[in-house]
Amino acid sequence: MFHHSRADLVSQPIDLLVPEVQRDAHRAAFKGFAAAPAVRPMGTGRPLKGRRRDGSEVHIDVSLGTVASEAGVLFMAVVRDCDDRHEADERLRDAEERFRLSFKQAPIGMALVELNGRFARVNESLCKTLGYSRDELTALTFQAVTHGEDVDLVRTITAKLARGEIRHYKLRKRYVRKDGGVVEARLTGSLVRDLDGKPLYFIAQIEDVTEENRASELLRFSERRYRELIEYAPDAILVTDGDDAVVDVNSAACAIYDFPRAELVGKRLSDLLVQSHDSSSREVAQLLRASDDARVFERNARRRDGSLVPVEVSAGRLTDGRSLLFSPRRHGTSPRGSGDSKQRSEAREATRRVELDRGPRSPPTDQQHRPACLHPRAHPAPTPAMGSRSRRVAPHSRSTARRSA
Repeated sequence: MFHHSRADLVSQPIDLLVPEVQRDAHRAAFKGFAAAPAVRPMGTGRPLKGRRRDGSEVHIDVSLGTVASEAGVLFMAVVRDCDDRHEADERLRDAEERFRLSFKQAPIGMALVELNGRFARVNESLCKTLGYSRDELTALTFQAVTHGEDVDLVRTITAKLARGEIRHYKLRKRYVRKDGGVVEARLTGSLVRDLDGKPLYFIAQIEDVTEENRASELLRFSERRYRELIEYAPDAILVTDGDDAVVDVNSAACAIYDFPRAELVGKRLSDLLVQSHDSSSREVAQLLRASDDARVFERNARRRDGSLVPVEVSAGRLTDGRSLLFSPRRHGTSPRGSGDSKQRSEAREATRRVELDRGPRSPPTDQQHRPACLHPRAHPAPTPAMGSRSRRVAPHSRSTARRSA
């Protein structure tokens, strides 16, 4: 233990095994023990250190006693190396301190709950979530702050945890604040046991997801509203991504192109809007990427059987960075020339309404990967004078189209 030989220690003062900084204190303690000898078992008294031959120190535990001999009373010390135990104690204290700090500073609610359901320890986040002070909350049980409809569920699952049927659980649960408000939470629970497997207490992690759930519901409502707006539109609408591929369509588009939805999705815009039977219109996508302004141009819609249907396409890019809106209209339903400015204004307003229905989006960093949305309606075949014009005008509202017609 001390890295000495027997010959090194016999007849040497005990101070040889005591660190220099502790020798004065050791002499005083030994003098007191000699004046009134009493057996001191292992593990009592203050922690001690011994000094090895090389000067290094070792944690020790010492049991003291006396032995009668012909020479008189002798003092006996039984010394045990406690370095391993000391290191284990240090690791335990370190782990407990880390847990204490993590528990205290956690951004979500945390609680230690006794087996009878009473809060034994809570952190500040949980107090803030439920509106109670620490003293108020530790005087309550979890049942007292649980929504009435969720109490039986939690009792059932904690009973399974105590019986060892499950090791932990996660569930959605509602809590009742001090002011009567309801908090929707994500609860994670586990059970701490002693070395013999006996249950000691529950650990609960409680994350307030009230705003998250509300935001998710608003998003679902917005998506449903957007979906209905697109689906019930009388004009055909196709959504294309930045690679010119169709990613979504409505029923009117399926009717114009004579494709079922599953087959229309995935097709290239350049194969659906063409100038003739033997051509494609890849320049359409390039035209749309070149400007954020709404445009109107004539093309032919290529149907499933290969036949062509003349269409006038109103196209505009949404600010969500993911789609372009194409709104084909019957040729001749709106005035041209002097009305272009008004049509652009109406197009921006129509696009804005669709964007509001979908909710705010972050702008993209690469315009080439902005998706597109296409919206055609068949119209009578254009005269030769119409040509294949591309003009910056906006899709008009249905009421404007009716008045123009």
